[in-house]
Order: sequence, then structure tokens, then C-alpha cells
Amino acid sequence: MTKFIRKNAVMVISFIAALVTSFIIAPNKEYLNYFDFKTLACLFCVLCVVCALKNINFFYMLARRVVQFFKTTRMSILALIYITFIGSMLGNTNLGLYLGKIRFYQKRSICGCGIAQEIK
Repeated sequence: MTKFIRKNAVMVISFIAALVTSFIIAPNKEYLNYFDFKTLACLFCVLCVVCALKNINFFYMLARRVVQFFKTTRMSILALIYITFIGSMLGNTNLGLYLGKIRFYQKRSICGCGIAQEIK
């Protein structure tokens, strides 16, 4: 039993947290509406891609190339930090602007038929 808990610590902790919160909010029929299935499906797909990349040793090869390119451990770590920082900053900004534009055009569509009119 302790071997299972040690091997699956995150799952056990999340199960305990879910159990504790179920006492705070009593379970009812509204529980099924709490889940955002689009987000869960997206996360599942991302995890599938990451698992596939892990199985073909993509992350191992990428790590070796980063270390070979930057020569020292310090430069490799700094490069990974800056790549993550700048990439997430640019990705979130561009994605936010793109999604905002889509929502804007959806609100201005003609009769809901999907043809967006340009606002001047």
C-alpha cells in the first residue's frame, strides 16, 4: 500500500483534496456542471502529445542538443529560462489578441450566419 502511495503521490494527494472539498460543498446534481469538458479534452490531448514525444525520446534529444549548443550548465539553464519566459509572454499575448478578435467578429456577425461585418 505504501509503495502505491509513493508511486502515485500526486493522485493520492488530489484524491484527498477532492474528498475534503466534497465535505465543504455537499454533492448534488450540479456537480456535473462544474466540469469544463472542452478544457479537459484539450488537456488530455496535450498530455497524449507529450507522452508520444516522451516515448520517442524527443525531450532527451532536445536536452542533449541544448547542452551541446550552450556548452555550460549555467548557460543552458539561463537559455531554457529565457526561452520559456519570452515564449510564454509572446504566446499568451498573441493568443489573447487573436481570440479577442474572433469574439469581436462573432458578436458583430450578421443575423448569426457567420458573416462578420467590418467595423470602421
